[in-house]
Amino acid sequence: MKLIKYYLLMALIFSGFVSGLSNANPAVLAFEDENYELAKELFEKDNDSAVSKLYLGRLEIKDGNFDEAEELIKEALDMKPNDSNYHYWFASISGIQAGNASIFSAPGYASDSKEHFIKAVELDPNNVQALSGLISFYIQAPSIVGGSIDKARELTIQLTELDKKEGLLAHISLHRSENETDKELAKAEELASAFPNSSEALLKAGFSYQGAKRYENAYQYFTKASSIKESDLDATLNKKEKKSEKISSTSALYQIGRNAVLGGIKIDEGIIALESYLELTPFKSQPSHNWAKLRLAALYLRNGNKVKAKALALVAKSDKSDGGPSKLAKRLLRKIKKS
Repeated sequence: MKLIKYYLLMALIFSGFVSGLSNANPAVLAFEDENYELAKELFEKDNDSAVSKLYLGRLEIKDGNFDEAEELIKEALDMKPNDSNYHYWFASISGIQAGNASIFSAPGYASDSKEHFIKAVELDPNNVQALSGLISFYIQAPSIVGGSIDKARELTIQLTELDKKEGLLAHISLHRSENETDKELAKAEELASAFPNSSEALLKAGFSYQGAKRYENAYQYFTKASSIKESDLDATLNKKEKKSEKISSTSALYQIGRNAVLGGIKIDEGIIALESYLELTPFKSQPSHNWAKLRLAALYLRNGNKVKAKALALVAKSDKSDGGPSKLAKRLLRKIKKS
C-alpha cells in the first residue's frame, strides 16, 4: 500500500510542477496554458530538440502513453546529461512507470527514480523541484527500494532554508507519513502564518486539519484560501505561481463543500461554495463539475431536499470517465431512495 501511495504521489508531482525550461518558448507557454493541441503542433515542428522531446513526452503522459513518454524523455536526457531539470523529469517518469509496472520490474524503475532525483540535486543543489521530489521519494518509498525517513528529515531542513514554503510542505508530508498528527498540524499552522496571503498555503493547511478530522479548523482555512484575490498576492510572483494560487483559491471552494460532507458541518456554506464552483470552469487538475454535483447532492440530502439531491446525483452517475464520481453517485442514490 505504501509503495502504491508513493508512486501515485510521484504522478501528482510530475503533473503539477512546471520546469524552468525555455519559458519564452511559445510551445512551452501553450503547454503551461493547457492548450495542449497547439503545444503539440508547435513541438512537433521542432521535434529534434531536447525541449521538444521532453514536452512531447509529457503530452504522452497526459494521454496515458507512458512507454512512449519514457522513451522521449530519455532521449531528451541523453541530449542534456548535465542539466538538472532533465534528470528531474526522468526521475518523475520513472516513478510513474513503477506505479504501472509488475512487482518484478517496479523496483528497477524505483531505483531509476531515486538515482535521477539524486543526480538532479547533485547538478543543482538549488533545484527546489528536484529536492522536493527526492524528499518525497525518501518519505513514501519502502526502505527495500531506498526509502529513508532519516534522509528525508535531513533534506527537508535543507529545502526549508532554500524555499520556506516548499520546506514546510515537505515537513507536513513527512509528519503525515509518520502519523505525527500534532507535529503536522503545528507545521500547517506555521505555513499558514508565514504565508497568510497564499491560497496555496492556506489550502494545504486546511487539508492537514481535514485529514485530522478537525473539520471546523479545516473550514476556516478553506474559507480564507477561497477569499484570496489576485490583488492580495505577492507582487513578485511569476505567471506560473499566480496560476497556482488561482487554482488553489478556486479549489478551496470545492473543499468547503467536500469538508461539509465529510464533517457534517457548515452545510449551507458548503452548498453556496459548491454552487460558486459550478459557475467556474475547472482547470484540468481540479475536480470536475460532476464531482462537485455529487458533493452538492449529498449536502442537499442532508438539508432534506431529496428532489435536488436526486437530480444532481443522477448527473454524477452518468459520468463514466476514469476517476469519475459514478460509483459514489450510485451509492448516494441508494441512500436517497431509502431516506
